[in-house]
Amino acid sequence: MAFRNDQIINLVDPGSQGTTFRAYMFPYEGMVAGACIDSPPQFLERPSSVICAGNEVSLYQNAYDKDGDSLVYKWGKPLHWIEDWETFDPPNIPRELSFEEFYSYENPLPGKEIDSRNEPAELNPINGRITFNSFTTGSFAATIEVESWKSGQLVSKIYRELQIVIFECEP
Repeated sequence: MAFRNDQIINLVDPGSQGTTFRAYMFPYEGMVAGACIDSPPQFLERPSSVICAGNEVSLYQNAYDKDGDSLVYKWGKPLHWIEDWETFDPPNIPRELSFEEFYSYENPLPGKEIDSRNEPAELNPINGRITFNSFTTGSFAATIEVESWKSGQLVSKIYRELQIVIFECEP
């Protein structure tokens, strides 16, 4: 568990405890329950991005699956953890974070509603490339989900959160 940057402007209560990485494995048809039959994908690069405003950007997720499974990239939902074990029932359950106006988990970066010059972020489901151009500065959180498919069956999902900082650069 990690703490998010409390300067993130697209999330409500961004400084809450967060889960910046998570993984899930699913049963695979024909295999013994509880047996590990697959390795989930791994990210080959750190998820940090500092970007100059007004520049076209391409960010690659560089996920790799050593089993050669097919990968599908999607926007994911950022989660936070409930810390108060005394008053929350059941304890330690992750909850989805809310987004500020004009943002959502599928639209986590500044779009045209904020500045008409912005080009909204697009995530390529095949190669994981995120492209955008933002003239809006600030810190933003986005979550990437990568599904791993073997013989047409979903076998795992991994998630990681990106914290993207967009700022004015010197000319």
